[in-house]
Amino acid sequence: MVLIGSPMCTAWCTWQRSNNLRRDPELVAKEMVKARVHLDFVMSLYRGQLEEGRLFIHERPLDAASWMEGCGTKLLACKDVGRVRADQCQSNLEVMHGRDKGRSLKKATGFMSNGPTVLEALSHVCTGRNGICSSRKGGLHGLCSGKVASEAARYT
Repeated sequence: MVLIGSPMCTAWCTWQRSNNLRRDPELVAKEMVKARVHLDFVMSLYRGQLEEGRLFIHERPLDAASWMEGCGTKLLACKDVGRVRADQCQSNLEVMHGRDKGRSLKKATGFMSNGPTVLEALSHVCTGRNGICSSRKGGLHGLCSGKVASEAARYT
């Protein structure tokens, strides 16, 4: 009844866009073709859910380039489909190792769904300023890069 998707993000993430400037352009182009085929497939599954009156939830990093792909923007334009921001520090996401171990990770995330109640429940945004987290735990946010970013791909 509910389809939850979080398609591969490697090709779409902001770090990868920077890395791609130093990589073989032909290899990058091939990876983007695969990523687009996968994203199109996932969006077609969501469209099926929408047409059959069932729910879907799509999750991506908020700044992922995949949000700007035509298949996603077309689905977002459909009646009853919305998108919200959530900061994962508000759901207890933390650094798992190293000097920042235990610090909250903000990790701005976007959720798209045809379930308004689902979107409302997911839309918890950090209101802290200057690197301070507004979650119950508080403290400084950790930096979400490298190994920390890889580990942050797992849900709390």
